[in-house]
This record gives sequence, structure tokens and C-alpha cells, in this order.
Amino acid sequence: MRSQAGFYGTCACMIGGLAAGLAGRSWAIGCVLLFCIASLYYTKRSFDDLSIRHRLFILSLTLLSIVYGLACEQMNRTSLPDAMNGRIVEAEGTIVSGIKLDGDRLSFQYRVSKLRTPDARSAYSHAAGRGTAEEDVEEIRDLHEKMQVTIYLESQAEQQEAASWIRGMEIRLTGELQIPSSARNFGDFDYRSYLKKQRIHWQIRMEGMSSIVIKSRPGLSGQLLLGSIDRFRNHLTDLVWSLYDERYAGFMQGLLIGDQQRLPQDLYDQFSDIGMTHVLAISGLHVGVFTAGCFWMLKLLRLTREKIYAVSFALVPMYVLGTGASPSAVRAGLMAMLGLVALRLGRWKDTLRFLLIAAVGMLMVNPYFLYNISFQLSFVVTFGLILLVPRIAGMIRLRSAAISGSLAVTAAAQIFSFPIVIYYFHLLHLLSPAANLLLVPLVSVLILPLGMLSLLLGVVHTALGAWPAAIASLAAEGLFRAVEWTAGWQGLLTIWPRVPFWWIAAYYLLILFLFIGLPRLKGLISRRLLKMLVLLTGSLFISLLLYAQIGDRWRQAGIVSVLDVGQGDAILIRTPHGRHLLIDGGGTFRFGEQEAWRARRDPYEVGKDTLVPLLRRRGIQRLDAVIATHLDADHIGGLHAVLENIPTERILYNGTTKDSAYADRLVHTAREKGIPLIRVSAGRTWQADKDTRLQFLHPIVDQEGNGEAVPEVSDQNGASVVFLLQMQDASFLLTGDIGSAEERKVIDYIQEAGARNVLLPDKRFIDVLKVAHHGSRYSTSDDWLGYWQPAVAAISVGRNSYGHPSEDVLGRLMEHGVKMYRTDEHGEIQFMSSGGKLYLRTKYWGTEGEHP
Repeated sequence: MRSQAGFYGTCACMIGGLAAGLAGRSWAIGCVLLFCIASLYYTKRSFDDLSIRHRLFILSLTLLSIVYGLACEQMNRTSLPDAMNGRIVEAEGTIVSGIKLDGDRLSFQYRVSKLRTPDARSAYSHAAGRGTAEEDVEEIRDLHEKMQVTIYLESQAEQQEAASWIRGMEIRLTGELQIPSSARNFGDFDYRSYLKKQRIHWQIRMEGMSSIVIKSRPGLSGQLLLGSIDRFRNHLTDLVWSLYDERYAGFMQGLLIGDQQRLPQDLYDQFSDIGMTHVLAISGLHVGVFTAGCFWMLKLLRLTREKIYAVSFALVPMYVLGTGASPSAVRAGLMAMLGLVALRLGRWKDTLRFLLIAAVGMLMVNPYFLYNISFQLSFVVTFGLILLVPRIAGMIRLRSAAISGSLAVTAAAQIFSFPIVIYYFHLLHLLSPAANLLLVPLVSVLILPLGMLSLLLGVVHTALGAWPAAIASLAAEGLFRAVEWTAGWQGLLTIWPRVPFWWIAAYYLLILFLFIGLPRLKGLISRRLLKMLVLLTGSLFISLLLYAQIGDRWRQAGIVSVLDVGQGDAILIRTPHGRHLLIDGGGTFRFGEQEAWRARRDPYEVGKDTLVPLLRRRGIQRLDAVIATHLDADHIGGLHAVLENIPTERILYNGTTKDSAYADRLVHTAREKGIPLIRVSAGRTWQADKDTRLQFLHPIVDQEGNGEAVPEVSDQNGASVVFLLQMQDASFLLTGDIGSAEERKVIDYIQEAGARNVLLPDKRFIDVLKVAHHGSRYSTSDDWLGYWQPAVAAISVGRNSYGHPSEDVLGRLMEHGVKMYRTDEHGEIQFMSSGGKLYLRTKYWGTEGEHP
């Protein structure tokens, strides 16, 4: 027991030291050292057999872990200057990852050994302060920089050629060198940070494969060996698709080979909603079934127990490599191998020790596994199973040990995975525990073993594998229907905002104290005191859950966020009393008919990939209103995904129709979800809460209802909804895509209404103007700016070929003394109204301040 405590403490200190070193923050390192010293002091008082030398050894390992983490982070740098960004380069190197082919998009990781460009050396040397352009050569040798390559294929022949590529191939290519993009909105996915944790700092973008030259005879290397494994996996993939119908083949490919590239996105989303994606990733479940299958087959061959252990030990790493060697698969493989050793030596009770050995070993090889979601979930859940399953099973005490064990495993897994799941995915389906309890055994007992058997027999002859494949398909159909039915209970899908790190630490400490600490206090303290501790711990635990669910709803501040969605509009409003409004939803453009071979399984879509995750990350349980200013694709294209995934109270729109797929889909989704479509026009107001009022100024409709907003309008810009948002003491004018003609009509309408004593904006001098039509030169006239006299202008714009924002508009804004912020330069632009002041911050360049 004493040596175990010392070993656990040593591993915990090493992992904590490594994490602090990678974080590179003095406060993190200080916390780890304080924890280490406190642990050693506790150890000294409790276990006198640990010598001073042993304690100093633990402290030394912790310090070395910190230094190792700091060194890894310091060395994780690029050797190329930022001046190389956007240049066309010719690179030579080796493919060092599996090939991902999705429609007309090909991507892989590439180890560059030589980089050549007409001015590459000049830029490199100038940045380093060496020489002049005249003295420099045109190439950089011995670079050894890993890069992400993306190729947009130009023909189906190129797609077929790319399908034959494998890891280890040496190629020469020419493309544009780019710095990976970082998060454009607060809390958004950061692709640059994601690649950095894989030691990648550059990407190369190419159009077509015409400039690629493949080396005919690549040298023997470890990458080429891995490439041979990739080729073997490709053969297994072909076998899966020959054994299974299309409905099941993508699922079985992910389940058996660990390749989810062809898994239907809607099926993955359903598994994700009910918290069952872990069955789709190679993990302990799959390795356990494989190891059990090996035992069964080797036993049929009448091998001795010792030989069965030895052969299984050798086969497990082959299985892990053959399924892609993801962090969860590596963890499970190491645990299985250590478990086999433990069985052979009769030390099966040391499971926790083996788990920590596997964790430390993997982190010493690659410290950045700490940031990998698969690694975190795999180890945390396994740790929870080891600690809690015996205790929970003892509490349940059912007659059937199997049922007690199953309930305990499900409960322990849900309890320990919960903080990580809501931190990264922000979703929890209330039926998730029941789904895992009932459906995971279907996978582990029937579908997965039959699938493995179908591949094993299918290698011999396809007809032999067809029989188990047919049974597995029937079971998979039952699984699909159960998952679809469960995911259909959308009302039980809860959304959780991102929780802080202190919350996660407090959660796990309370769980450990509740299940391990309190039981050990029995007999040491009075029963009354024990009950009080149980009530206190339970109350703290419930308070933590309420805090995580409620988020900032009690915060009395209004926030207007001009989101960066590229060339489009999306504005999120949080009122001082916690109501949420979404103005437009951006859009992803599709031009013309697409050839079938170009179609991607999961194409980027701004609503699904940017807006919905962002809303969930900010803990938005429902939208009180969606306002579609007009029906153009760059304003409503992303709203379909929002309405599908976020409960919405109402949709306000301009009262027109348009002959477009985007408009039809918006209306169809609203009717399907039972969301009322409410027409708004000039003169209407909406009191969103007691401190928030919307006054609509456009479209202007006459009393007979036959005004400018006609039933069908092909050119929607002039029919845009315009409204003045007054929130506490701040005012925002949101303008859609109106032009200067509509601006003049709005001004005239306000002046005429004022003459008729109609209640209209009582504040002409506004704080923030959302510049109309992304800064088009046909909008934001001098008259408009002179009438409203805004202090700040926000321009929602992305990369485009329209010349937005126009130099004319920028010039007019400067002449009127208006401060300008643009989403293409500043990222998200966020305004917060609180305490009578208006605060501003942007995602880029740290622009922060207050506007009286």
C-alpha cells in the first residue's frame, strides 16, 4: 500500500509537471511545485518507510518533467519567417500521415526536406539578419519541417490517382505556403493551435496535381513501413465494402478499421447527440474484443496458457497499428499488453499502476497527447472505471452480479467523462446513460465480434465472410434505429457552456471525496458528522452542476457580437436579462451544378460548422428570436442548421419571398419545427426585455399593405429589415444590405412620422452602426452618416471579389470621424453595455476599451 501510494504520487507529479511546463506559465509551475512539496510532506508523516532520497527523487522527476515540457514547447517553433506567408514555393519531402480523400479535396501531412522559391532564401536571411538579397541563394535545404498539405483536385483522374497514394511516398510539389488560420471568433475552434500541437506551423495549398512529381523508388524508412500498413488497411476497407451494403459499410469501416472518413455525417451526429461516439473510435472496447477473440482462437488450437499470453501479446500491437494507432487505441493496446503481463505474473490487481505507466510512457514520447481529446477521455474514463466500479457495484447490490456490474460501469463512465464531454462538446442527452447501458453491449457482444469474424473469413473467401456480415448488418440496423429514436428526443438534449478549469478540478475532487474519502471516514468520526459531510458534499456537487448549466444568465450586461462568418452577416445579441437574438446566419456559397465526384461527405457549412458550435459553447439553450434581414444566401444560408439544432421561439423577416433553395429551406424548416414566421415593417417595435427595445425602420409598407415589400422580390437587398436596437444606454443601428436609396427613404419616413407625432427613435446620435451591405460603395451615404452620427462602425466582411468594403465608404466614415472595425481584419467585434458604459473588444489585435 505504501509503495503504491508513492508510485501514484510520483506519476501524478510527473504528469502535472509536464502539463505545467507545456503551459509555460509561472503560476502553473508554482502550483505543481506546491502540490509536490505538500504531497511529500504528507508522505513523510504517513509513510515513514519513504526515505529522504526517495522524496528527493520524486521532486527531481517533477522538476525534470517541468523542464521537459518547457523544452518541448520552446522547440515547437518554425524555422521559416512569417514573410514566407502567401508565397509560391516548390517543396521536396515525404508524406508522413495517412491520406484523407474527400471528394475533390485531398489532404495529408508532409515532411519537407527542401524548399525552393525565387526569393525564399532572401526572405529567410533578411529576417534572420544575414546578408542581402543579392548575396542569397534560392533554396533552403535540410529543413525537416512538417506541413499540412491540401490539394483541390481538378479531375476525376486526379482523384483516382490520389487514392493510390500511401504514407512514405517521396514527392515534389508546388503550391502556396500559408500560415494556418486561427480562431476568428471568441471561443471558436483554433486550427492554428490544433496544428501546432502536432508540431505543424505551415500549410501548403494547391490547385490540381499537375505540378506534383513522385519519386519512383522511395528509400526504405519507418514511414514507408507505415505506408504498407495503410495499403493493408485500404485492402480491408475494400473488403468491408464488398461484404456490407452501403448503409452499413461506412459504419463497419469505422468500427473495424478505425477509419471514419466514409461514415455518414447524419449517423455520426446521432451517435454524438446521445454520447455514443466512443463505440466508433478504436478503444478499450475494441481491443478487449480482439484480445478475447485471440484467446478463444488460440485455445481452439490447444496452445498452452503461456503461449496464448505470448502470442496475444504480439498480436495486440499489430491490431493497434492496423486500426490507425489513435491515442485511445494506443492506450488500450498498452493496457492490454500490460494486462497480459499481469495475468502471466499473477498481478492482475495492479491495473491502476499499469494505467499510469501507459499514460507516462505515451506522454514521454509525445507530451502533446495531453491536449488530445481522445487521450483525455480514454485515460480519465479508464481511471474512473478502476476506482468507482467496485464501489458503485457494492452500493447497488442487485441479485445479478452481471446487471450490477453493467450499471456500475455505465455510471462510472458517465460520471468521469461528464466534465470533458461538456467542456469540448457542450451537449449531454439525458437518455445517454440508458443508451450506453442497453446499446453498447449490442456492439461489444454481437456487432463487433461478427464484424471481425466477417473480415477474417472474408480474407479467405468473400462468400465465407458474407454470413457473419449479414447477421452483423441486421444487428447494426437495430442499433441505427435505436440510436435514431433516442436522438429524436431533442427536448432531452441539454446544452452546457464551456466551464472553467477550476470547475473541472473541483468536480473531480468532490467525486473522489464522495466515493472514496467519505467511506474511509466511517468508524473514524460520528455518524452525525458523517451525514453532515455527505449533505455538504452533495450540496456542493449540485451547486457545481447548477453553476455549469446556468452560466452567465444572472449577468446584467448586454452584449452585441458581430460574428466573423466570412463574406456574410451574423450578429448575436444577448440582452441584459439573458434573452438571445440572432440576426442573420451567414452562408456558404455554392456556384452552379457540382460534378458527382467532387461532392464531399461533410462539406464546410457556416451554420453547422461555425454558428451552432459557437452558440452551444456560449451556453445558449434557446433563441428568443431569429431575425432574417433578407433572403440572400450570405444572410440566411447558415440559419437552417441553427433552427435544426437550437430551439427557436420566432423568426422575424421582411415579409417577402424569393425563388431560391436557401429561402425555401428556411421556410420549410420553420414550418417543420413549428416556428412562427412574423413579418416586420417600419413603425413596429418589440420590447425584448425591460432594458432592450427594437424599433423597425424598414421595409416601409403603406397602410394598405402594398408598399415596397412585395410578396416576391428577386433583388432582396433593398427589402432588408433595418432596426434600431436600444439596450440600456447604448444604441445600435442594424442595416442589412440596404442601399443609399433606401437610406434616404428611411430618413424621410422618420421625419414624416415625426411630423405626425408617431413614436420613432428618440436618439439620432447612435453609438454603433452596422455598415450596410459589407461596405458596398452604393450604401452608407454622407446623408446617412450625417443623420445618425455614429461613434463606431462595424463592417461584416470576408474575402470577396466585389471590392467590399469600398474605399469610398471607408473614406466617408473617416471624414465623419467614425471609428471603424472590420471582421476580416479584427475577427469578431464585441460590444458590451454595462453600468452606463459601452465596452469594445475584438478577437484580433487585443482592441479593448470603453465608449461613453
